[in-house]
Amino acid sequence: MLRTHTNTTDADQHIFDVNGEPIKVAPGESEQYLDADSRPASIDGLIVAISDDDVYIGYAQPGTAENALGWIIKKKVSAGGVTKYLLAEGQWVLRYRFDLRASYNYN
Repeated sequence: MLRTHTNTTDADQHIFDVNGEPIKVAPGESEQYLDADSRPASIDGLIVAISDDDVYIGYAQPGTAENALGWIIKKKVSAGGVTKYLLAEGQWVLRYRFDLRASYNYN
């Protein structure tokens, strides 16, 4: 399920994404993320974009432009008969731009 967390305190807070990884939320900041009950194959309310260059898959809320922040991006990587999907900056959060997909680190 897509969630939004807003830090209304004076200290950094951490939330956990679908992979159990902590995401730092600074004071006064908001972060959208998918919680541990979410699965990439069934993301309700999100749009999907697939690029034609390397295989990148992006998820965002309907109406999010490719040049706007608010995307989760996966990159398909195949080697030695094994296919993996790596996440932009290793995070399953809606904070990236799909048009900048090639500039991110994937792990």
